Amino acid sequence: MLDIRGKITGLLFILLVVAAVNVGAVYYVQQGIQETTTTIEVTNNQSVLSQEIAFHAFRKAEGTSDGTDLSVAIEQYERNLAALENGTDDNEAVANGLQTEPVPTAARPELRTQKQVWANYSQSASTIADQEPFKQAYQSAVDSIVAGENTLETETRQIVEGYRELNGTYTTELAVARELQFHRQAIETAVLQHSQAVATTVRFENRMASHIEDYERLFSLLEDGGTYDGQTVEPAPRAVQDSITKIRERWPAYRDTVNTVSELDRLNEAFWTALRYIETHSEELNNASATLAATMNDVIADQQQTLQRLLAGLFVLDVVVVLFCTAWVRRRVTTPLELVTRRAEDIANQDIDVTLPETDRDDEIGRLFGSFEQMRANIQSNMRDLQTAHEDADTARQMAEEARDEAQQARENAERLNEQLRVLDRLLRHNLKNDMNVVKLEARLIQKNSYADEMAHVETILKKTDELLEKTDKQRQITRTLTTDPNYMKFDLVRDIHSLVDEHRSRFSDATITFDSPESVTVIATGTLNSAFRELIENALMHNDSVTPVAEITITCTDTTASVRIEDNGPPLPEQEQDVLEGIQETDPLNHASGMGLWLVFWSLQQSNGAVAYERREPRGNVITVTIPRTETHIQSEHEDYDKD
Repeated sequence: MLDIRGKITGLLFILLVVAAVNVGAVYYVQQGIQETTTTIEVTNNQSVLSQEIAFHAFRKAEGTSDGTDLSVAIEQYERNLAALENGTDDNEAVANGLQTEPVPTAARPELRTQKQVWANYSQSASTIADQEPFKQAYQSAVDSIVAGENTLETETRQIVEGYRELNGTYTTELAVARELQFHRQAIETAVLQHSQAVATTVRFENRMASHIEDYERLFSLLEDGGTYDGQTVEPAPRAVQDSITKIRERWPAYRDTVNTVSELDRLNEAFWTALRYIETHSEELNNASATLAATMNDVIADQQQTLQRLLAGLFVLDVVVVLFCTAWVRRRVTTPLELVTRRAEDIANQDIDVTLPETDRDDEIGRLFGSFEQMRANIQSNMRDLQTAHEDADTARQMAEEARDEAQQARENAERLNEQLRVLDRLLRHNLKNDMNVVKLEARLIQKNSYADEMAHVETILKKTDELLEKTDKQRQITRTLTTDPNYMKFDLVRDIHSLVDEHRSRFSDATITFDSPESVTVIATGTLNSAFRELIENALMHNDSVTPVAEITITCTDTTASVRIEDNGPPLPEQEQDVLEGIQETDPLNHASGMGLWLVFWSLQQSNGAVAYERREPRGNVITVTIPRTETHIQSEHEDYDKD
């Protein structure tokens, strides 16, 4: 017997079959509509091709085409006609790359009519494509005239140029030569017009005879002399005699060829008969194509109605199948699952005594009912265990509260100790500073009233007083650094160090301080970073015993870090001071550095997650390199209160 999964799979298969039937039926009908639409496009293309055939036929009659375009159009029309009758294979295509099926039975009569009209039409079109509008003998004579015109034209032009170069002596002869040139060109123009016109040759013969007579009369005047419009014409001078002789040799043959053109029967009767048929029957072929297209439109309308009826029937079938599947799933699956859901909600509300009705189903629903009863029994057992766990949790909670109280007490003690440290710091700084101010004041009074040999002792007192007060200020900065939570922010490192450089240039006017950096470098650090760099720059200048103290400051950066390199030409930094700077030496009473400035540098950089490195400068001096992070990742991971802004 099938279980629930198998039955639902069967229902899904039925729905899939119904969907496939829907898609297949719609595709089949839609494909038929598409094929019919393609056939209509080919039919409409036939009308365009028939017009192109007529157009190319008249172009050949005018002499502006060699018939190639006409042959291509005829071939395409016949290929389209075959495609409409028999369809195209997968490897064939008609005009515009279309593939088509044979026209349906309803449009076959119109297709036969189009084929009958085309049978006579194509014969006339092929005649025009294969033959010339004029007879060969006539065309050869015309070509001979055109070919010989270059020599006569050249010699005639040389005669005109020869008379023109004689400096006005032969004015009448020059006019005769120009008129001679005009009649030669008129003869050629008349021949070409006659070869392109479909008209009677009587007018051509009369006009040609007149031009020939005038040409020979004018030529004789230039050659032998005579009278022209009452003016005397001298025989041809030596300058034009060669051209006169050449024309006299070539003129008889040229004249005979012109006379031959006027006497020949020039028209190809078969060509012009076919052209007249194309002209009178072109509209008939267009009408046959239009009638076939209209019939195909009716076929498409019928196919669209069939598609609509098919869609309506498929919709009814889909509704019936969906309702049947929904009812079966509701009765056999959804209702039992809703019952199990309600009982589960009762158990969630601590009603453990609820039960499900007995069932003899051996599918998943039957097994679900049995598993539900087993689950209910397990829940009852687990609730007893849970009660015990609650009691254990209460005990653990009490222990956690006691530990929290102890941690709170430790935190309060640490805060109290920190506050005491700050109070002691304030008392030390206040009392020491007040006392040292008094000592300094008394030393000033002694300085004013003492003798010269005692002034050295007074200067020592004043110097040590200043140093002690300065150390008190640094001790205050160190205490603030160690007892204050770090506040990270973004700094423009270039701007801050540039300000320090300007400050120390004012303080140490005899020193040379150089500064090289990019336009701007942003780092992330605490507010004590500026104090660290002030201490390093001051240390490089204050303890420098060179004649001209030098401090060279350079800033470089990468995507993640920024480096500040401080070089000086002072005495080497003592090893104890180096250890303080690099964090190697511990603060103990037996081993300590001379001052607190470098401790301030180390602790400030440590708080900003920076690093410092020391090296000797050759031949003399020190190099201290400070590296500061530019990214926020390590800051956020260690300090939750970091503010990006």
